[in-house]
Amino acid sequence: MHPRFHKLLFLGLSIIPNAALASVTPSDTSPETLLILVLAILMIISVAMHFIPRLKPRNNITVKLKRYLGAIESMSHKLQPHLLQPSPENTPEETIHWLLKETAKTIDSAQVSLWRFDEENSTLTQCYCFESQHDNPTPSLQVSSELHPTLFATLQREKALSIPDIKNDLRSIELDKIYAKNDRPLSVLMVPINFGQKTHGILQIHTRRQHRHWDDSDRQFANAVADLVSLYLSTTELQKAQENLTDNETKLRDLVDASSDWYWETDRNHCFSYFSDQFTRLTGIDETQLIGKTRLDLKPHASQSAKWKQHLEDLDNHRPFRNFQYTTRINDREISVTSNGKPFFDKNGEFAGYRGTGSDHTESTVFKARFEEGLNALPNGFLMWDSQDRLIMWNNTIFDMFPALTPYANKKPTFLKLMQICHREKVIKYPRPFTKTYAKAIVHAHQTCGINEVELTNGRHLLVHEHKTSEGGIVGIYTDITALKEREKEILEGKKISETLSSCSNILFHARNESFILSEICRIITDTFPFDTAWISLFNTTGQLPEFLKVNMLRGRQLPLTSYRPSSTLKQAFIKQEYMILNENLLMQAYPDFKAFFQDTGARTAGIFPIWIDTKLTGFLSVVSSDPGTFHNRYINLMSELANDVGYGLTSLRSEHSRLIAEEALRESESRYRSLVDMSPDAILVLDEQHKIVFSNPEGHVLFATTNRAEIYHKSFYDFLEKEQDLFANAPRITDDDPTQFIGSVTLQRMDGRLFEADITARPVSYAGLTTRLLIIRDVTERNRVNEHLAQTSKLATLGEMAAGITHELSQPLNIMRFAAEGSLLKMQRGKLEKDESQKKFDLISMQCGRMADIIDHMRIFSRKDTGDLELFDPTLVVRQSVDLIESQFLAEGIHLDVRYPAHYAMLNGRPIQLEQVILNLVNNARDAINQRHKTANWEEDENKQIILQITYDQADHKINIAITDNGGGIPEDALAKLFDPFFTTKEVGKGTGLGLSVSYGIIAAMGGTIRARNIHKGARFDITLPCAIEEEEKFSPLRLAEKMVNKNTPLPIIELTEDEDDDLDMNADGAKVLVVDDEIYAAEAMMEYLFDQGYQVNIAGDGEEALELYDMEAVDVVVTDMRMPRMDGYVLIQNLKKRNPSLPVIVVTGHTGMDDADQHDLNTLAFKILKKPVSLSYLSESIEEALQSVNENRFSTIED
Repeated sequence: MHPRFHKLLFLGLSIIPNAALASVTPSDTSPETLLILVLAILMIISVAMHFIPRLKPRNNITVKLKRYLGAIESMSHKLQPHLLQPSPENTPEETIHWLLKETAKTIDSAQVSLWRFDEENSTLTQCYCFESQHDNPTPSLQVSSELHPTLFATLQREKALSIPDIKNDLRSIELDKIYAKNDRPLSVLMVPINFGQKTHGILQIHTRRQHRHWDDSDRQFANAVADLVSLYLSTTELQKAQENLTDNETKLRDLVDASSDWYWETDRNHCFSYFSDQFTRLTGIDETQLIGKTRLDLKPHASQSAKWKQHLEDLDNHRPFRNFQYTTRINDREISVTSNGKPFFDKNGEFAGYRGTGSDHTESTVFKARFEEGLNALPNGFLMWDSQDRLIMWNNTIFDMFPALTPYANKKPTFLKLMQICHREKVIKYPRPFTKTYAKAIVHAHQTCGINEVELTNGRHLLVHEHKTSEGGIVGIYTDITALKEREKEILEGKKISETLSSCSNILFHARNESFILSEICRIITDTFPFDTAWISLFNTTGQLPEFLKVNMLRGRQLPLTSYRPSSTLKQAFIKQEYMILNENLLMQAYPDFKAFFQDTGARTAGIFPIWIDTKLTGFLSVVSSDPGTFHNRYINLMSELANDVGYGLTSLRSEHSRLIAEEALRESESRYRSLVDMSPDAILVLDEQHKIVFSNPEGHVLFATTNRAEIYHKSFYDFLEKEQDLFANAPRITDDDPTQFIGSVTLQRMDGRLFEADITARPVSYAGLTTRLLIIRDVTERNRVNEHLAQTSKLATLGEMAAGITHELSQPLNIMRFAAEGSLLKMQRGKLEKDESQKKFDLISMQCGRMADIIDHMRIFSRKDTGDLELFDPTLVVRQSVDLIESQFLAEGIHLDVRYPAHYAMLNGRPIQLEQVILNLVNNARDAINQRHKTANWEEDENKQIILQITYDQADHKINIAITDNGGGIPEDALAKLFDPFFTTKEVGKGTGLGLSVSYGIIAAMGGTIRARNIHKGARFDITLPCAIEEEEKFSPLRLAEKMVNKNTPLPIIELTEDEDDDLDMNADGAKVLVVDDEIYAAEAMMEYLFDQGYQVNIAGDGEEALELYDMEAVDVVVTDMRMPRMDGYVLIQNLKKRNPSLPVIVVTGHTGMDDADQHDLNTLAFKILKKPVSLSYLSESIEEALQSVNENRFSTIED
C-alpha cells in the first residue's frame, strides 16, 4: 500500500469527527445529534479495523507508523463504549488521563498534557497532564497572550507546532521560562483541539532526555489523538447538556409555580401582551391596564436618561437584559420594578418579542436606601460577609480607609482574597511574611471573631470588632484609632525620655570620674532607644579639633578602630557648631575609616551632636542606627540634651578637680613666683596708671643703683629715660590677643647718673586690684657692644668673601679706561686724534671713574660701623644695591640671580646697611651651596644654577617679606635647629666663620622681625619678615619703581597686580555652595571659616582627586582652587570640572608665577579669575560674589600677570 494512504487515513480520522461536530450546535442535544456522533465514531473504527490488518511492512513503511496506527486502533476500541454510554466507574478525568498516558507511551514522550483555551482572557491553562518519569506531574501552568505574545501568535498561525529545540527557537523561548529548571523540556509538539470551527485547547507533547526532530507521522499521530480527545470531550459535554436540559425543564416548571415574581411577554413592538397571575396578586394592579403599553409609556419622560437610552438600544438590537430597574406611578402609587428579559424568535428566525420576569421591590428599595444612608453616615468602616465568607455589604467609610480596595468590592471577593489583595497592593502592614500558613491564621482569627488591631502601610491604625450574624456570616466594624495610638506612643516616648533624663541627672550627680559619665550615657542610648552604636570622642584641647579623634567611650556594636581622622564633614560640624543628621551617603563620607563596618552592619543614618564645656566645643556624641527614619524631632532634642548633660558633667568634674588643683597650685605658686621674682637676674618693675613705680625686685634696686629700697618707689619711670619719649603710647591693651610689648635697646639712666642700654618687655597686668604694667628690664649694654663687634667682623668677612667679585667690578672700568687712554695716545702719536674724538674718550674715562668711585664708596659705607640712628628706608633699594654688588660675579660663575619686586610696598624703620649685610650673607651662602652641589653627582645636566630673591608685601599684617631660595641641595636636618647659633657653620674648615647667620639673626630681631630657614625641593629657603614703619606709610607704583631703575642693565622685575585695600563688604551669599581646594590645610580651613561666616556653604578638599569626588557627590556653585597640589594639580582639576559643567566659575588662588605663556593663556581661558597669593579674604569673598553674579550673565573676567 502506498505511504500516502497512511496520511489519508490519518487525515480521515481528523476530518470525519470534525465534520460531525460542525454539523451540530452546542444547544442541539437531541437523540438525533447523539446518533450522528455515534455513527461517525463507528465509521472511524470500521475504517481503521478494515485497513490496518492489511498493512504489511515494506521498505518505505516504517515500524513507527505501524505503531501509531495500532495505537489509534486500540484507543478507538477502548474509547467506543465511553462515547455511546458514559460509565459511572470511569470519570472524564480518568479517561483523559488514560488517553494522555497511551499517547506518551506510543510516541515515547516524557510528558503529554492537555491545555484548555480561555477565549475571554486569551489564556491557555494546563488542566490534564501525564508524567512518564514520576507520579507527581508538573503543577498547573498558564500562558497568556499578554505575557507570551510570540507563542500565541505562532499557535494561531500554524496548525501544528513542532519545535526540536525550545531554548534556541524564538517561537518557544517564552514557553521555556514558565517551567521549573528541572522540568524544562528540550523538544515540544503542539496540535490544536477543535470543536467544529472553535478551538477548545491544545495537546502538548514534551521530551526531556534529548532533542527530537518531529516528522510528519509524529504530527499526524498527534492530530489523530487530538481529534479523539476533541470527540470525547464534545460527546461528554453534549451528554451533560442533555441531562442539564432535562433538569432545567423540571426546575423551570416548579419555579414558575412557586416563584414570587411575575412573568411577562411583549410583542415585536415591545408592547406588553401577557402577564402571569402573580402580577395582580403581588402589585394589586389589574394587568389589563398594561396590556398594549410599553415601558416607555409607563415612564414617558425617562427616554433622555443614559440608563433608558441603553435599555432602548438593547431592545432595538434584540439583546437580553437583566436587572433593569425603574420606577413608575400607577393608580397614584409609585412602585419600583426590576425586570429581566430575553428575546424570542419564531420558527423562521424572525424577532417575535421578549419574555421575562418582573418583581416589585418598592419596600426593599426604600429600606435599602435608608439603610445605606445610615451606614454611609457612620464614622466607622462597615463590612459584611456571608456564610461563604464572601463580601456582600460595605459602606463608603471603608473605602476611605482602604482606597485600593474600591475596584474589587463589586466582585464580591472572599475574606482570604481580600487579604491577598491587601498584601499585593501593600495596604496592610503585616507583622510577619504573608505565607500560606500566616494567611490561614488570619482567616481563622477572622472566622473566630473578636477584637483585633490592624496597621496600614500609610501609618494608620484600625481597631476591628467582628461578630457572627444569624445567617452564619460576619460583620466587621473598623474604627480609626490612629490618633489614640499616636497619643499613646507620645505618652510612652515622653515617659521614656523623662526617665532617661532623670537617670542622666542621677548619673551626673553621683559621678566621680569622666569615664563613668561617658559610659552610662552611651549605655542608656543603646539600651533604651533604637540606636545600634553610640560613642563619644573628646578633643585633647577644648575648642581645638585634633588631627585624630579618639573613641573615648563606646557602647553597642564595636567599631573597628579606636581613633580616626576627622573628615571634612566633621570639620564642618566643628565650624558650624551645630548638630548634623547624616543620611547613608553622608554617613560614609563623614566616617570613611568605618565605611566597610557600616556597610556590613547595615547602618543607614547617624547623628553628630556637639559637646560643650564653657561655651567651647570639646567633643562629639555620635549615634548610628540602621533605621533611616529614627531621627525625628523628639530624638534629636533628646540626643542634644544628653550631649549637653555630658558637657555639664565634664564641666562639673573638671571644675571641682581644677579647684582643688588650683588651690594647691596657688599655694605653691605664691611661694615659687616670689622666689623667682626675688632671684631673677632681670629687673622686674610694676608701674601704675601714671607710670609710677609701685614694686621692684632686688635686681631692680641694683640695676638703678638705689641706696635704699624706698628710694625708687613712687618715681615716674620716664624720669629714668635718657631722652624724653612716650614708650607706652601705642602699647597693647590687656584685652588684646597678645598684649606683650617688646622695646629694644632703650637708653636708661641710673640714680647715680650713669647710662646703660636695656631691653624692656612690658605687659599690662592686674596688681592688687589695679590696672598696672609689668616691666622686665635687662641690661644689654655689654651684649650690644659684642654684637656690634660681631656684626662688623661679619661685614668684613663678607667683604673678604666678595673680594674676587669686587676686583672684577673694579677691573672692568679700569680696562675700559686703559683702552680709551692707550687708543688716544696712539692716535696722538700719529696725529690723527681729533678734538671731538678726544672729548668722547675723556667723557668715557670720566664716566668709568665715577663708576669705580660708586663701587669704592659703597664698599666704604658697607664696611664702616653702624653707629647712626634708625631711619626710614626703601627695602627695594637696599636689595637693588646688594644685587648690583654681586650680580656680575654670580653671572661669571653661571648663577642666575632672579629678583622679584612687589607692585606696592611700605617703608622700613632701621639701618639699611644692616639689612644689606643680611641679604649679602644669605645670597653668598646660597652661592656656596650651589657651587658645592654642582661638584657632586646630584647635579642634573639640564639643571640651571639659580637663586630667587623675592620681596612681597603683606597688606593685612603690614609687613615686608624677603625670601631667598636656591637649588643648592638644602640644609642637613640635624643642622636646622642650631643654624643661627654663633660660630656654627656647615661649610668646610677655613671657608666660614660661623658668624654670618648668627649676626643676621640678631640684626633682624633688633628690627622687630623674624628670619626662618627651611628646606624645599633641591634647595633651601630663607624667609625674612619685617614690620613696616607706622609713620609715613607709603606705597610705590610700578612707574616709581621703574624710575629708580633707570640706567640699570637688568630688565624691570615682574609686577604682580594686587587688590584694593580691604573694605567692609555687605554681601548676600544666599547659602551658595563653595568648594575650596588647597593642599595647605590651614589655608583651606581659614578660607572655609571666613566664607562660612559670610553665609556660604563651604566644603574643602586637599587635592584635585578629592575635589572631584566631592563635586560628583554634590555639585557646587563656585570652586576656589590652588594650582600646585599632590595627586592632581589645579590645571587638571579645572579641565575635569569644565567637562562636567562648562559654566562652572573657577577662581584660581596661586603664588606660582613660573608658568609659560601657553599654560598661562589656557588658564586665563578656563578660570573665571586668577588671584595671586597672598590674597585678602575680603577680596576673595568679593570675587566669589562676582562669580555667582556672572553665572546668569555668562561673563568671565581674567586678571593677567
